[in-house]
Order: sequence, then structure tokens, then C-alpha cells
Amino acid sequence: MTTQQIICITIFLVTLVFYMSNKFPLPLVSMTSMVALTLTGCLTPDAALATFSNSSAIIMGSMFIIAGGLNRTQ
Repeated sequence: MTTQQIICITIFLVTLVFYMSNKFPLPLVSMTSMVALTLTGCLTPDAALATFSNSSAIIMGSMFIIAGGLNRTQ
């Protein structure tokens, strides 16, 4: 394994641990992971930002907002 692969796997494992611990908000953990992957060179900035213009990501984000609103108002 190369050093780059070890760094990427470590970031993903730390992300999974933070997801499972639920101590921090999920958007904070995911954005921090994206920034860490970009800063370490595992992900190019263009590839990291290209995901935000994907229609699937926009639909999923909208669904989370709607689910959060319904969860609070019932």
C-alpha cells in the first residue's frame, strides 16, 4: 500500500467512527472529511465540488430538510 492509500483509508475509518458515535452533526463530519481528503491530495478540488451540482445530491439534501421539518412538527 502506498502512503496515499493509507491516508485515505484512515480518513474514511475516522469518518465512520464519528458517524457511529453521533457526537457531532453528520454534515459537519462529512464536510470535514471532504476537506481532509482534498487537503491530503486524495481528492481533487474539482471532484470535491462537482458533487454539489449533481441532481441526486440536491434531491437527497432536500429530502433531509423535509424529513427534519416533519420530524419537528409531526
